[in-house]
Amino acid sequence: MSMTSPRRLSTLALAVVLGAGCAKKPEPAAEQAQAPAPAPPVPPTVEIHASDYALQAPDTIPGGWVTLRLDNTGKELHHAGLVRLDQGKTAAELAKLGPTDPPPAWAIMMGGPNAAAPGGPAVETTVKLAPGNYVILCIIPSPDHMPHFTKGMIRPLTVIAPTAAAAPPEADLTVTLVDYSFALSKPVTAGKHTIRITTAPGQPHEFMVARLAPGKVAGDLATWADNMNGPPPAMPVGGTTPLNAGEEAQVTIDFAPGEYVLICFFPDAKDGKYHSAHGMMTQIKVS
Repeated sequence: MSMTSPRRLSTLALAVVLGAGCAKKPEPAAEQAQAPAPAPPVPPTVEIHASDYALQAPDTIPGGWVTLRLDNTGKELHHAGLVRLDQGKTAAELAKLGPTDPPPAWAIMMGGPNAAAPGGPAVETTVKLAPGNYVILCIIPSPDHMPHFTKGMIRPLTVIAPTAAAAPPEADLTVTLVDYSFALSKPVTAGKHTIRITTAPGQPHEFMVARLAPGKVAGDLATWADNMNGPPPAMPVGGTTPLNAGEEAQVTIDFAPGEYVLICFFPDAKDGKYHSAHGMMTQIKVS
């Protein structure tokens, strides 16, 4: 029987270790499948309820991108505009403004769901809000020409830091609001569109989209807004309340074929007339 010396065993063990160390390591796959990056969370939805003449909404909401959803059970048109209060101002100070007073510099209009038809479908607008003190209000006038916020449609809102960095849906159409026109990135076609809305340097503007009744034209809506006699010649389908320069909002609208009007009813800083009277009114045909 053969005997192996301790020296021989040590030599063999060393050879095994060295051989293992020199063995070729498996190469990583040339192209490994990369896991897709997780999509950012969608903006949270905040429910707002309008009636004649009150707004129901949470007292506190998260900031960042937020979708505001407005339904209207009143008999008049209502919207829900957000205004950020700077310089330590309060909702009570804003409420003291008269119906024809221009907005003060400390009241920054941040957009919101534009007019929701009485008893009609809810409307949504996605806006980006920094933490701070705000108000929600409706500045649409009644037939007596008094804005709804003077009748009680104004309430304070606190915006806190967001818990997650949400992102708005990707827009396929952009609209820039300028003094006094709508600059569209491309013609509007039938179907659902997500629209990014920004305001150029200048005055605040709103973006209201309304579908015209058969035989009606854009000017009929402007005329009706001056007196509100009889049924409106067009019904709103979406948009945003006024935006200060540099602010932005997003809306998603499903356009059926037909005639529509894009219009701004914000009062002009110079003469108090609606911006539509200065030409900020465009009729489009969707097909």
